[in-house]
Amino acid sequence: MKIIWALINLLVVFNLGCQEQKPSTVIAKIGDAELTLEEAKSSLASSQVYNKEELQKYVMNWINEELLYQEARRKGIDNTQQFKARMSELQKQVTVQQFIDQQVFLDYTEIDESATLNYFEQNRAEFLIREDLIKLSIATFNNRDRAAWFASQVSRGAIWQEVLADIKNDSIAASSLIGYTTGKFYSQRTLSPQELWKVAFTLGINEISFPVKTAFGYSILQVLSRKKKGDVPEYEIVRDEVRQRIIIENRRQHYTKLLNDLRNRYKVEIFLSQISLYDTFQTTQHE
Repeated sequence: MKIIWALINLLVVFNLGCQEQKPSTVIAKIGDAELTLEEAKSSLASSQVYNKEELQKYVMNWINEELLYQEARRKGIDNTQQFKARMSELQKQVTVQQFIDQQVFLDYTEIDESATLNYFEQNRAEFLIREDLIKLSIATFNNRDRAAWFASQVSRGAIWQEVLADIKNDSIAASSLIGYTTGKFYSQRTLSPQELWKVAFTLGINEISFPVKTAFGYSILQVLSRKKKGDVPEYEIVRDEVRQRIIIENRRQHYTKLLNDLRNRYKVEIFLSQISLYDTFQTTQHE
């Protein structure tokens, strides 16, 4: 318990130090407890929502919690054995989690691309496509005439990327190009607006669409390939999933190795064989 209060005191000192570096604006107070605008904004930032209504809601929640906390301390809740036991267990859980975060959840951003591809080739059957996919190139313009001209050029045999390059090199034409993607897989769930999926679903391979009007402009689509649910995917479709699988397996292996090393380092003794499970169960029931 002394350790816990020592940690709390350190946090208080740290907070006071931060306040000395930068003046704080107190927005609520109960006795000696204060809530600053900086603390509230910091907490709200984690939820990615910050406006006057959310701030007022946060202040009221803080007041309610602080009132309950001060009353609980006045009644001596923090001095009970139950409280101390729960704090001890909480401290143990936090310490273990912090240790695991440092020792197991390491940064695996340097996973070699060839290793990822090799893993996919060896486990290809485990990465079946979960929903229908269409590989599309999409170009969106701010006016229909430019979109129709682009579609006609590609339909006549011009290469999609080369026509885009010509447009981008022409300052006047480039001003009409809102955005584009080349050779990307989409599902009905990930392709937006939904009008694009409806059109893409009707196109044949390499077919060019008419200008599709959406809230964002006029889009031209070209279908490059299709994959149905249950098909074995191309590597590019599941690259991130494969990488995540490798990270999880690396962490699992590291966790197992860590526990084995600790078992060898510490003396572990188990005495369950000396206890009658029937007697233990009966005792627990009577309690």
